[in-house]
Amino acid sequence: MGDVSATAPVVSMGVLSQDEAASAPPPAGLTSGPARRFGDAATWRFNVLGFYGDDFESGHFFGGAVSFTYFMVRNFSVDFELGLAKFGQDGPDAWGGNFNILLRWHFLARDTWSLYVDGGVGFLKTNDDVPDNGSNYNFTPQLGVGASFDIGNDWRMMLGLRWHHISNADTADSNPGRDSLLGYAGISVPF
Repeated sequence: MGDVSATAPVVSMGVLSQDEAASAPPPAGLTSGPARRFGDAATWRFNVLGFYGDDFESGHFFGGAVSFTYFMVRNFSVDFELGLAKFGQDGPDAWGGNFNILLRWHFLARDTWSLYVDGGVGFLKTNDDVPDNGSNYNFTPQLGVGASFDIGNDWRMMLGLRWHHISNADTADSNPGRDSLLGYAGISVPF
């Protein structure tokens, strides 16, 4: 019978040595592409924020919001925001819910921070007139500036200021309107 090991085929049992495993290509479908960066096109983020607004005359408001951000192209996004706020004013205070659609452009974007402009419009429904002697439904155009800062694991802190307008657009008998300076801070996470 001679030496069988020289001519016998080798049968693998699926166990690789460390050297073989290190040099073997990854299985099909498990390769990772380039790492996604903040602001890359076709990425989504979830945001939680708190805000305070003041018209410096007769009213202020504060509250919180959650939003979903979709980057349509690199550093340009659309936000779908849902908020809840308490309005202090000369007449009865009010509570309200707000839905906004905002566009945001990170015009100066670095790996760990960005500066942006944003703006949009929304709809506000309250349990009493806002402003007082206005209506309990209003539109909320807004425009502002802000900054984002990487705080680790692709989480971002968002800080910003906006001009924030509340008006029923003359759809009610009275439309006193209200212009406020709104400041906000929040956290943005990828998903």
